[in-house]
Formats: sequence, structure tokens, C-alpha cells
Amino acid sequence: MRLLRLSLYAERLRQGEHHEFFSNGQNVLCIACKETGAIARQGAHKRPREHDKTCAACKVAKSPADFRKGGDECKKCEKVMCTHCGLLPQSSFSTLCVKNYMYHERNVCCLACRKKGLDPRSGANKRTGTNGIRCAECGVEHATSNFRRSKSSLVQVCRACEENACNGCRRDISSSKFDTADRKNYFSRGDRVTCCDCKTRLQKLRARFQRSARKKCTCGRPMGHKENCPMHPRRAGETPYPACDVLTRDESEWLHARSKL
Repeated sequence: MRLLRLSLYAERLRQGEHHEFFSNGQNVLCIACKETGAIARQGAHKRPREHDKTCAACKVAKSPADFRKGGDECKKCEKVMCTHCGLLPQSSFSTLCVKNYMYHERNVCCLACRKKGLDPRSGANKRTGTNGIRCAECGVEHATSNFRRSKSSLVQVCRACEENACNGCRRDISSSKFDTADRKNYFSRGDRVTCCDCKTRLQKLRARFQRSARKKCTCGRPMGHKENCPMHPRRAGETPYPACDVLTRDESEWLHARSKL
């Protein structure tokens, strides 16, 4: 009897449809539905699949791709966390906010809070990223986008905690000492960057250097400068150096070593 039912069912399908149903496990349409222009994925009678998961909200079996990692509700039924109001339906948010919350693990605000001028960073209801990585320095779980990739692997320290190499200090210091553009260039392109303190010091020393009357040698004789050369000693025992009239020797050497910054 079972073979008879299978043969009758197969006769109602187009050639190859029964193979897609029995062998490949796909949803198919009969000849009558095909002629009406119906689509198989839009029908209500779908065959269950081995790896399907039932949504806790709508009670419909869906593909694992329709669920976020570790979630019991599908992406259409899952509520979104507003940092000020808490969990709300997806209809309370813009499409972009829902996308940022679901796929990019970001904190968002509902439309009502947006109209009030509130910002997601000032809210108390911060979400926990399910696909995040825990920083080895601060111990806080962040999204993978907050970690720098080095040699095809993620650095286990987040961007906020990771130290940057300053080209002025010639040492590693906290990334909070750098401008936003410099931090971005350091992490994304590996550029040499200078911290804010060194930039300020460099600017002041350059301004003082421009006021100097003894900037460099003009005679081309480093072993014995001419009397009209700025580097000629003005008194006994003097060892002139660039901008010796306005800068100390340490300041002059520091500025000369970083003249290309």
C-alpha cells in the first residue's frame, strides 16, 4: 500500500520533482500548483528537516540560519534591546538599528528614544554579544570588530586596551593617548603614529626653532666654521648646535631625530 501511495504521488509531480522531494529533501509543487505560478517556499505545508529548530515564539520549525547563535527565538520574532527602554519588538526600531543589533552585535536605541535625542552609549541596558571575544586585559566581552587582526589571527587585547607604538616617545603607550584618526591608521594600515603629547611638544619646539638665528651651518666646514657661520663659537669653550640660542641640547637633539614627523 505504501508503494502504491508513493507511485500515485510521484505521478502528480513533474519529472524530477519526486527526486528532489525524496532524495534531496526539498519542498516541491504539484503540477496544478506549478501552473498557477505558485512558489514552493511560500507554501504552508513544508516537510520537516533533520536540523530544523522550532522558534520559541512563533512555534514554527525554521532553519538554524534563521536563529542567532545561542538564541531560542528566530530573528523575526526576537526582541531588540534598547539601551534606555529595554527589550522591545523589532517594529519599534529602524531597519538599520535591527541590522546592527542582530548582525554586528551593537547597542541601539528605539525610535522614541531617537526622537528625544538619546544616544545608545548613555543607556544602562547594554547587550552582551553572543559572538564576542573576552579581552585579556580588561576582561570585558567585545565584538570581533573591536580586536585587531595580526597575521591572520585576532589579537586577544581589544583596541581600547592595546598599547600603540608612539614614533615620538619611542615606546608603547595606551591607545587613549592618540587621536581617533591615528588609532584607525595604526590598526588598519599599520602606519607610524605620534601621541598627542609628542605632537604638542613637537609643535612648540618647531615654533621656537623658527625664531632661532643659529639654525644650521652655512659655511660647509664642520671641523672649523667661519666667523660669519651661525655654528661658529661665540665664546671660549662653546660647542654650538642647531638652535642653540633658543633650545637646550636635549630639545635640539629630540627635534632633529623627529624632524620627519
